[in-house]
Amino acid sequence: MSSERTSGEQAVDEQWTVPVDTEDDDALRDAVQQILSEVLDEAPEPDEDGDLPIWLADVLTYASVDAEDAVVELRTFLVERIGGRTRAAEVLGDLQSEWPDFKFVLHKDRVTAEQRVPASPLVPMHLVRAVGAIVPLVEEARVLASRLGGEACVFDGEESDEGEADGLPVNQGCGCGDCDCG
Repeated sequence: MSSERTSGEQAVDEQWTVPVDTEDDDALRDAVQQILSEVLDEAPEPDEDGDLPIWLADVLTYASVDAEDAVVELRTFLVERIGGRTRAAEVLGDLQSEWPDFKFVLHKDRVTAEQRVPASPLVPMHLVRAVGAIVPLVEEARVLASRLGGEACVFDGEESDEGEADGLPVNQGCGCGDCDCG
């Protein structure tokens, strides 16, 4: 394999490695939206709160921007209707070591996986890698739900034979049943 790189490869690398300065939430949201539109099947559109919904393998993730704290937070809705919170808290400890890129949060009967991407300045590749890390996690949503004693937060309600993460149309609700996460 040659160590020489074509000018096209260098242009692609520069696109993802050049930091993007953002001075406020709108500028940061625009930068995040532009980056995500280049890596997902469909460009996410901000919801009424300004969060960007991202669909991966029928599971919803929200990208929230905070220019003041210089961070993009990715929050993935994984499991709902957990029956045993104490047991779920124990399992979350195990999940934390298995999935070190994520912070698992138990809130009432739901579990989310969260990531924080530094955004002062925002390096596009950091966001792309963080979104990429979500793919294998959401592909395991049903397994995780079983381990946690709950139901997977999936839009389609049935296991897909494809096993691929597809960017799905936004504004379809989160698929978690009667929850208020969408």
